[in-house]
Amino acid sequence: MIKNKLTYIFFWLTLFVFSSHCMANSQDSTIQEDGLITTEHTFVSPIGELADPNIVYDNGWYYFIGTAYNSISMRRAKTLEELKTSPLKLVYTPQKGGPCCDFWAPEMHRINNTWYIYYTANTIGSIAGQRMWVLENTSDDPYNGEWLNRGRIYDPSNDIWAIDPTVFELRDELYMVYSAVADPRDGDKPQRLYINRMQSPLSLSPGRVLLSSPEFAFETDGYVNEGPAVLRRNGKTFLTYSGSGCWTPNYAIGMLWMNDSDDPMDLSSWTKLTEAQFSKNPGKGVYGTGHHSFFNSPDGTETWMAYHATARASGYCGVTERESSRTARAQKIEFDENGFPDFGVPEGTGVKIQAPSGEPALPTSQLLVNGIYKITPLNATYKSLDVENCSPYLGTNVRQWETNNSDCQKWIVQATDDGHFWIGAVAGGLALQLENCLTTNGSNVNMGISNGSICQKWDIIANDDGTYSIANVAANKLLDIQFGGNNNGANLQIYQANGNQQQRFFLDLLAPEPSIAAGSYEIISKKSSKAMDLANCNKDEGGNVQQFDLLNDDCQKWQVEPTEDGYYRIMAKTTGKALSVANCSVNLGANIQQSSANTDCEKFSIKHISAEWFAIISKINGLVVEVAGCSTRSGANIALWANWKGACQQWKFIPEQSRNVDVLVVE
Repeated sequence: MIKNKLTYIFFWLTLFVFSSHCMANSQDSTIQEDGLITTEHTFVSPIGELADPNIVYDNGWYYFIGTAYNSISMRRAKTLEELKTSPLKLVYTPQKGGPCCDFWAPEMHRINNTWYIYYTANTIGSIAGQRMWVLENTSDDPYNGEWLNRGRIYDPSNDIWAIDPTVFELRDELYMVYSAVADPRDGDKPQRLYINRMQSPLSLSPGRVLLSSPEFAFETDGYVNEGPAVLRRNGKTFLTYSGSGCWTPNYAIGMLWMNDSDDPMDLSSWTKLTEAQFSKNPGKGVYGTGHHSFFNSPDGTETWMAYHATARASGYCGVTERESSRTARAQKIEFDENGFPDFGVPEGTGVKIQAPSGEPALPTSQLLVNGIYKITPLNATYKSLDVENCSPYLGTNVRQWETNNSDCQKWIVQATDDGHFWIGAVAGGLALQLENCLTTNGSNVNMGISNGSICQKWDIIANDDGTYSIANVAANKLLDIQFGGNNNGANLQIYQANGNQQQRFFLDLLAPEPSIAAGSYEIISKKSSKAMDLANCNKDEGGNVQQFDLLNDDCQKWQVEPTEDGYYRIMAKTTGKALSVANCSVNLGANIQQSSANTDCEKFSIKHISAEWFAIISKINGLVVEVAGCSTRSGANIALWANWKGACQQWKFIPEQSRNVDVLVVE
């Protein structure tokens, strides 16, 4: 029996517009359902442009260094969010007597009240010459003190290719762990992990010990063990490292561990885990997760990890390519009942994350509260500033486009401590900037990694008509819709102030994004208005999923439950089996069926698109659940395809208990 269609009115959390006289909170602000303002302290990744991020918290400051290739530079800030807008200070260059080229992966350590930076570089202009080096700074303040070249640091009995040094102390002895080759004839592969005792912070004792070679699946895409980091907690020493090539999407974090009472120079002390502990998350557009460091929250109660990743599904290992790049991110680490670290799964960019405990308040402005905004040109009030194609890649253009409430039209506005604003896209988390920092009339505006430059800082000026003008600090010119057009795709540029409508914008503070609560739902296609249906109420493993006329029977009811890693399992009410990607395929057109398994192949993110419509995205491959061929016929198959935001990729979740009622609010 086909049930008559009912009309459902969804009351979503509404847009909230603040006037120029709205008082700001002392921290980030969010809107609750009752319209009241509450505060939270958050940051948004990426937090910087340096790969191989090393973050140290000391005496009220985060210090951040990473790979810059031709020098060593440092940022410091009171909060993770402010790292992205703090100035990048040059602390060491080849002109100070060091190596010439390929500066990689600097790490800063404080040993006996003296600061050291251990890094990799070469003197021959070729990575075949990569060796380990050390800088020293006796100042209490590593940001302003003088860094002195102390030369190379190496094993006198094995002075060969070696990179990525890290140090740790155990029972009053210092140790260095690094990545190297077994024999000079090996060139630079395969890379293995070695350990040496240290005679002092500036020299190694001869006689390295091999701890790990690439042997498991997550290490052998390129045959690499590199980027070691040491975390000591709960009576154990955890040695983490990056496996596989940094140029691959499979770059991931592995781990060895030993008891603190054991000898780190004895290979038998260490237990190596066979699987990656932290790896790519295609469902959130995160690939190449690795080369990390550990740091404490300001109050010392939490352990955090900084790491880099890329949005490029094929992987990437550079910093200069326009299309994509590695960026620095941060996540909190939990510990299980056995005292082992649980790294969780990498979160996507543009997502607000609860800040480390004990951070001070973020800068605020009395003009606008910190928050997520829709930015609407006055000359086209039915359109919004839009990241072209919702791309997370560097250099993506910004334009105006018909308002659709997607993440590519949501903008993070954060006051900076120098009285300006940073504006970033929720889609990708990158910063609004002047392309190539050009300041002339008509210069283009696009997206880039936050780098603290004034080309990424903005002044927001309140106008008498309730709109705002947005001026770039470097150019002292206003955001401007080119030619004042009201068409889709009209370009965003800067231009001298002229009072025209295309230089005025409404800034609407957005309420929290709607999400799907746990419960039983009918799942309806936007394209066909038909329901997701377990074909013939099949109870078999691998039973097919299709769309069919809305019957209001249990074969069309799905139990949606969140998972601990931030995804959902969507289970058929009649069988308890979950939606699953057939054979865990990563191919376009992969079939959706039911399965009793409980793997990542049965996990999906549910992403709000607009109004009551959501996309269902596979965790394992980032592809989107759609009606195959965009068909409107009953019996059409449900499969996966690339995300092109079509109506056949959008779904409405109607709670089972809401049927026969007039009003529904999804929490």
